[in-house]
Amino acid sequence: MDDDREDIEAEESIPPWERPGCFRRDCEPHRGNLLASLACAGLTLGCLALYPLYGLVFGLLGIPVSLCNRYLAKADLAKMQAGRMNPYGEGVTASAKNMSTLGLAFSIAGTVVWGGLLLLSWWTQCRLLRKLW
Repeated sequence: MDDDREDIEAEESIPPWERPGCFRRDCEPHRGNLLASLACAGLTLGCLALYPLYGLVFGLLGIPVSLCNRYLAKADLAKMQAGRMNPYGEGVTASAKNMSTLGLAFSIAGTVVWGGLLLLSWWTQCRLLRKLW
């Protein structure tokens, strides 16, 4: 009889949010859906950065969007691991971080390629103009 009473007392001493599968009700809500939307925007800009006509513009727009989203997702995942944010959005937030990384890679690649071609074109035109003068 005393063992049952000790088990109940030991169980009551554990706060409800520290029990398996539970979390604090006063923690921040997750921003997984917002981060997923921003990740889609960054990935779209990254894919458009590979397009020849306006790739440089889309690449320059996609880099800050993807960087900010990646930073926010990383911070949210750290808060979820520490128990300060609702952990139910962990999967969506992790996929948003991965999509932001991919969008960032595409944006950087598009910016480097089309920016390099633009600089090369400008440099060859300057050389041709110097020869003509």
